[in-house]
Amino acid sequence: MKQIFVLTYNYANQKLAQMAIACVIRCRSTHGKQMRVRDIIEMNRPGLYQKLSRGDKCRVGRAVSKLYNQGMLPHLTRGKKKGSTNTYFC
Repeated sequence: MKQIFVLTYNYANQKLAQMAIACVIRCRSTHGKQMRVRDIIEMNRPGLYQKLSRGDKCRVGRAVSKLYNQGMLPHLTRGKKKGSTNTYFC
């Protein structure tokens, strides 16, 4: 008897990732500090970033960077990179 594995995407994780991206989109002030995407999410919704899976954390960071590059986040300004991590401030 063969075992068949079916990979399914957890929709709860997808919802959390969408909420995290929305936090960055709605962020209006970082109080003049350069902050990582992780810090902006934690500032607006404490505990949300920790609930994301490792892959979703990466996807959220890439999604924010892509939105910024497309000019869809005019209220954010990109700061100096910290290693491979982009920082932003309002």
